[in-house]
Amino acid sequence: MRQLKRRYKIIKDKSSLSERDAVKQWQYFTAMDDVFAGDPAVVTLVVDSSLPMGWPRQAVLLLIETFRMHMPDFDNPRIKKYQVWNEVAEEMQLNGYNHNGTACDNKMRQLKRRYKIIKDKSSLSERDAVKQWQYFTAMDDVFAGDPAVVTLVVDSSLPMEICPSSGVGSQQDAESESQQDNGWPRQAVLLLIETFRMHMPDFDNPRIKKYQVWNEVAEEMQLNGYNHNGTACDNKMRQLKRRYKIIKDKSSLSERDAVKQWQYFTAMDDVFAGDPAVVTLVVDSSLPMASPLPKHPHQRDFSPTPLPIISTNTSPSTSATQSPAPSPSIEVKSCPVSPALSSPASERKKRKQTFMETPPWREEHNKLLATLITKTDLRKSSIDGFAKNAQYLENKIEHLLTSLVEQEHRHQKQYEEMRQQHKQELMEQRQQHRQEMMEQRQQYKEELDKQHSIISKMQEQMLQMILHFNRKGN
Repeated sequence: MRQLKRRYKIIKDKSSLSERDAVKQWQYFTAMDDVFAGDPAVVTLVVDSSLPMGWPRQAVLLLIETFRMHMPDFDNPRIKKYQVWNEVAEEMQLNGYNHNGTACDNKMRQLKRRYKIIKDKSSLSERDAVKQWQYFTAMDDVFAGDPAVVTLVVDSSLPMEICPSSGVGSQQDAESESQQDNGWPRQAVLLLIETFRMHMPDFDNPRIKKYQVWNEVAEEMQLNGYNHNGTACDNKMRQLKRRYKIIKDKSSLSERDAVKQWQYFTAMDDVFAGDPAVVTLVVDSSLPMASPLPKHPHQRDFSPTPLPIISTNTSPSTSATQSPAPSPSIEVKSCPVSPALSSPASERKKRKQTFMETPPWREEHNKLLATLITKTDLRKSSIDGFAKNAQYLENKIEHLLTSLVEQEHRHQKQYEEMRQQHKQELMEQRQQHRQEMMEQRQQYKEELDKQHSIISKMQEQMLQMILHFNRKGN
């Protein structure tokens, strides 16, 4: 059997031989062809020499469309690429174009290179690209968003940006922002902030690369008429974050002053109000700091009273009476006693009267406490709001993930169904082709049998005529 396979492969690889010549050259060709006709492990892809060679326009368009239909097979790691290219070549041959899998692969590589060269020219519009290359529209339908083939292209007809001069500080950021007004009008900046807010789950997803999300943001900006690529959008958002952080860190500014100082403060505050990675904790300057409370004039002082001072004097006494042995004299100095603190009962009465009078410092103290309580309540309510928003975002992300998984399963089922249908169609076409070939072969055999019968009859008649003439001559 190995010898038969080798002989069959040698005859099949000869593209100049037709089936009739192969049958004449080898008597077992028909039996082997019925068994190994479509087996790629035994026989290579054979091209029909009667089909036209070359790449006309219809052949190139058919190749692009067939490649687009087989893109899931190319992305599947379980299927080898040369097998998919052989299927593409078979479909090309069924439509009358004589190209094998290697030729189709090389032609598609040339088309990709030409498409990438034209796409990288940012000065060319789509209309100019179509004029320059006739296959641009067909290739753009297939490879428009593929980063492996083409880079992100910006439309030259849209308003371009002016690159800012990098600087540090609020003044330099303001200068760079004023320089960017031509390329980033107010509507463009607001659209960028809103698009960034919509794509924040994608930025937080570790499975998605950030440059891909920025490219999606840039595509949405281009759809709305602003010509900025992903890198420009990223740089602009970084500048907006720096300016927002500088304004937020100024604790002396109220929200109204911040809005007056910067026109994008409200939009940025809606996105980054509770984000600790962008803005630090802001302290309200209107709240009282940790300062000592005012002291009541009649408040009792609980500080320790000074002890009596005992002083020792070793000098001799100056009195008239002198003792025989001079001894040190002790002098006691006591603190002066206030006349108001004469008795504890009167002190208690005075304290009650002073506390019942509600001095003005206590009213101010109560007001400050009330403002502190209201502001802490507001902070608590805002924290609760942030927690609710975070829970809502988590639920939304879970819902999106489940919907994405369902869509992925649905697409896989559709792809499997389409693939099965395509295989069935190919098998039916092959069976029809084989039946037609068998019918033609049977017709040829019948015609040959008829011709053989006619020839045999003519030979018999000729023999009879020769015998008849011989008899007459005798």
